[in-house]
Amino acid sequence: MRRLLMTIVLLMGMTILLGATEKPATVIIVAGQSNTDGRVPAEEFDEYIPPLRHCQWRWGSGEAERTQGRFEPFSPTDKSQRRFGKWAYDAFVYQLLEQSLDEDFYVVKWSQGGTAIDTLVQHSTNHNYWCADGQWLSRQKSTAKGGHSLLLSFEELIGQSIDEQLNQLPQGYHIAAFLWHQGESDYQNGQHYKENLQRMVNHVRQYLVRKTGDESYAQLPFIFGTVSERNRMFSREVKQGMRQLAAEDKNCHLIDMGSAPLLSDKLHFTAPSAMQLGTAIYQKMAELGLVGSKSANVVFIGNSITYGALHQQRETTAPPAQCAKWLSGQQDIDTIFFKNCGRSGRTTYHFLPRQADVIPAGDKTYFGDVVAKTRDLVEAHPGLPLVFSIMLGTNDAVERPRNAHTSPEDYARNLTVIIDSLLVLWPDAHVVLNKPIWNSSDYVTKGGSIATETCMRLLAEYYDMFPQVAAHCKAGHVHVGDSKAYDYFATHWQTDLNEEKDARGKSYWLHPNEQGAERLAQFWGQALLPVLRGLYNLHIDGFL
Repeated sequence: MRRLLMTIVLLMGMTILLGATEKPATVIIVAGQSNTDGRVPAEEFDEYIPPLRHCQWRWGSGEAERTQGRFEPFSPTDKSQRRFGKWAYDAFVYQLLEQSLDEDFYVVKWSQGGTAIDTLVQHSTNHNYWCADGQWLSRQKSTAKGGHSLLLSFEELIGQSIDEQLNQLPQGYHIAAFLWHQGESDYQNGQHYKENLQRMVNHVRQYLVRKTGDESYAQLPFIFGTVSERNRMFSREVKQGMRQLAAEDKNCHLIDMGSAPLLSDKLHFTAPSAMQLGTAIYQKMAELGLVGSKSANVVFIGNSITYGALHQQRETTAPPAQCAKWLSGQQDIDTIFFKNCGRSGRTTYHFLPRQADVIPAGDKTYFGDVVAKTRDLVEAHPGLPLVFSIMLGTNDAVERPRNAHTSPEDYARNLTVIIDSLLVLWPDAHVVLNKPIWNSSDYVTKGGSIATETCMRLLAEYYDMFPQVAAHCKAGHVHVGDSKAYDYFATHWQTDLNEEKDARGKSYWLHPNEQGAERLAQFWGQALLPVLRGLYNLHIDGFL
């Protein structure tokens, strides 16, 4: 008997210990009108949304709860009215949460199409409103109880979910964010939208404080999207009200959907638009640390190839932008925030910290530019891992008017100085070194640089110096990156590099076009993935 009692006490102690250390379940609350309710046919989403294993939700729409009085697996089907296959932007949020959390999470949602906040709007569906005015609410019941308050229906469903299930979770729960999309139906009374929305948000926050006793919910993050400016009910006053609220309340975060395409009704998001909003909401949640973030800051250092020379829209098509986009689309990676520090015509000498060390003498050092952009990036997205991706050497290898080829030894020395100086400023950062890509070996630029077969030999010798650089720098923080892109462009130069004319009028190929930049970005991404996987202890399979 004594042994049995000791075993029970031991098991109770282990249960308490496990319960105390287990992470609370994540809960998201969602509300709004038709673009939150869901209007995109399922067949348009099939290619985007796989079956979800961990999303449990309760959803009410209009006058009634559509789920069966308890949390159930997420589904786009409105079972009560047989409206099969309607999706909204929040499905993408759930998909990304599923990948990030890899555990059950919970959603409480109430929505109804065509509904306004302002009670002066006469066309609000069934005269139902999201209004939080105290006098109006005191005369109302929830829509679920025969009244006209959607806000009360939403809060009642939250309360029921807490009392009946969330409070019973052994690990506890935490409401991470309030997601919202609405505003179309308030277009005729847009001058009051900011105050009306602010009052509604604060009403939900204070309800949660009273319900749970957790004062932190008074600052519950509120993430919301604007109405597309293509919407036939778009109001600049409504959008301005949203902007003012986001500017005044640091816990309100606005996603601009101004250019989002719509269905033929000119009211509702297309599948790509819904994906855009859902992805942006999740990225904001990750940036705020509301979910298990696997994001990172990446600074790309290089020459005109990195810069995106000859691109019409280099902000989106240059290799750094495309690499960040590619990485952000990989399994278990959230968002890659980046800075492009590419400088045309520059060598490793131009990124040395000391002006006096730059060759040719009198040229500017861009090390300070890298430092300034990196600081901006880290301040904008604090707490995330920082990685520098470097591809330099193309200009080191050519014969230039005011300096000769950079020797492999000087190239390695320059890289070591650059990396050591960066790691002094950011000791936890990592660095990935990529081999410069293939280019034509016979051209004379209008600036006087001469490329010969010697350049190709030097590029190979530069790459051979990478292990030496890694060995001389901070242990474990410098990684030999990509070398495959060189061979790729050696065989795909006609399709993936821009044809240019040199000072003699002869054709040469050096800078990737938009297609080539996308391919180069993938090679860089492949080199960065193992580093990110190590930082996050990720297990990423199936990349190129």
